[in-house]
Amino acid sequence: MTREMKEEAPDGRGASIASKKADQLAQVGRLRYQIFLFEQKGEKTFSEIGERLFQIAQADGTEDPTADPLIKKKLAEAKKIERKLRSLHNKMAQLREKAA
Repeated sequence: MTREMKEEAPDGRGASIASKKADQLAQVGRLRYQIFLFEQKGEKTFSEIGERLFQIAQADGTEDPTADPLIKKKLAEAKKIERKLRSLHNKMAQLREKAA
């Protein structure tokens, strides 16, 4: 341990502070990964909605796309994903405020 480190943390709190900071960084990393996964899931869901809309339009174009059960299901999934992403982003903001 260097003299500067001893001067900064004479009572041994430096290790505790470093440990807390490492925990916060790990939490941020986990949240970022969860956000990434949910964003990918959202992109896939929207892609599936678009694919189904295209199929409906190609078939005869008279069917109401909002009445399609697959589209209804995928829209409900997309709403859940958006809520989860909002929640994760809020958690991330709270962690960053706490760390500052």
